[in-house]
Amino acid sequence: MKRRKPIEIPIKQESAASVAWYTSKLMLLKNAMSRDYLLSIKSFYKENSSYLVKDDDPIIRLNQMIDELGEKWSRAFNSRSLKLARKVILDANRASQKKFENIYKRYPDKLIEPQKLQENITLVDTLERQIKEENEQFKKQQLTPVQKILKQPLPEPGFFEVVEFNEHQFKNPFIIKPNMVERNAKVNIIESGIAENVALIKSIPKQYHEQVQGAVMRNVAVGGNAQKLVAELSKISDRSSKRIKLIANDQIAKATALLDQQEAIEMGFTKAIWKKSIAGKTHRKTHAEANNKEFDIKKGCLIEGEYIMPRWKINCKCSYKLILK
Repeated sequence: MKRRKPIEIPIKQESAASVAWYTSKLMLLKNAMSRDYLLSIKSFYKENSSYLVKDDDPIIRLNQMIDELGEKWSRAFNSRSLKLARKVILDANRASQKKFENIYKRYPDKLIEPQKLQENITLVDTLERQIKEENEQFKKQQLTPVQKILKQPLPEPGFFEVVEFNEHQFKNPFIIKPNMVERNAKVNIIESGIAENVALIKSIPKQYHEQVQGAVMRNVAVGGNAQKLVAELSKISDRSSKRIKLIANDQIAKATALLDQQEAIEMGFTKAIWKKSIAGKTHRKTHAEANNKEFDIKKGCLIEGEYIMPRWKINCKCSYKLILK
């Protein structure tokens, strides 16, 4: 009797629409922030240009103004961070569930029926409660109206184990605390993904502010040339835009890859085949060499001494096919 060839099921990657939505929301905030900084600094230079180098007082006031802008925009990003992060990760989860439900419908006699995850994520509820409690405590403080604007408590993901992230630190998809291990794996992925995205969103105004502050102080030190400063601020804004696009692409790709992997495991898949990317002009050589390599879906594919899944590495566009025997 002739042996039947295993079925190979291609796994679609993250939604381009989700990436575009996430990018657009962050860009709206970033563009408003950049414009506020630019107009405020230009106005200050216009009013104080003849005094900037000669007098310490305008420089002190300039620093105070920039610090106030930093506080203002940190609050703006922070207040939206949890809502944005939660929507992005939960949307990725819904898309992953739908994807594997469709696979199950095609092969119901060969696979384990997928279980829908209830989205009453307890750890996220804990974070929301923590923010509410901080705001209640804030109301009891005796502050002036200006202090209330600038010093309102910000949502901090203290319940999560989150570190400072940047483009070169995306080595592990998400950090999961030890006390989360015994819980549902998909819940762990979702909660950790939300926490990481909250941290990344909050880092955008912080990094932007530090770069603007440095540019302004360097400009004042060499004579306070407003035209040169405007050009430098434009470059800082462009760098921030590139970072936002990177965050949106990388985070949705990682969340989707992790959720898909877990769905596949729970449905009974054990093996997959790595497929190199055909998109883009450049490719990781080691990823291309792994093309058509079979791997354990629970472990990932061994590349450069590390077990990984497609899309885990930053800017990775590789994919995979699940093997159904």
